[in-house]
Amino acid sequence: MNRDREAEYLATGTGDRPENSVSLDAARRVLSSSAAWGVPPDSVAVEVLSEIRAQTNPFREPRRRISPMRLLAAAMTLGAILLVTVLGLGSLRDGTRVDLAGTELLPTASGTAWLEPTDAGWSIWIDLDGLPPADDGYYYEGWVWSDDGDGVSIGTFHLRNGLERLSLWSGVDVADYPSIWISLQAEGGVSDEIVMRGRLDPVDDSG
Repeated sequence: MNRDREAEYLATGTGDRPENSVSLDAARRVLSSSAAWGVPPDSVAVEVLSEIRAQTNPFREPRRRISPMRLLAAAMTLGAILLVTVLGLGSLRDGTRVDLAGTELLPTASGTAWLEPTDAGWSIWIDLDGLPPADDGYYYEGWVWSDDGDGVSIGTFHLRNGLERLSLWSGVDVADYPSIWISLQAEGGVSDEIVMRGRLDPVDDSG
């Protein structure tokens, strides 16, 4: 068969027909169609990209393994936090308790103070209920008072951030200052408005 005639047939459809003319004719019809050379719709590209993303990403960063030493350090840190929390709760539970009540100025206020002796003084935690936040220009002050009428401040606070548990401190022995008062003070001034009172009697020094 003349190859030039075959080439003419492939190019124009006339001339000597090759042996695989059936498949070649089908290919010619597809390639001669304008649809084969048109721009595909956007949905085709979206579907192809979705299929690619569904496969394993060869550029994905491998998951880093945490070393046993880091796991051990994290476990020790968590254990230390739990230990401090348990010890703190135990201290509040086992400390000396003083019930506080509102005076005629705030009769609905109440609270509980927990006193714990330490090497540096008395640690005092107070849970309050019904004591409103101090207005701007005012604050609350905690006191321990002796039966002789001497008072020692144990700290100040205002409760404007919603805190209801206070951590206060006494540098004097509460055995000699068994009364706990909370007063409302004006900034830059003096006030004798006692809003809460409580008394520790007798004092339990056992802790």
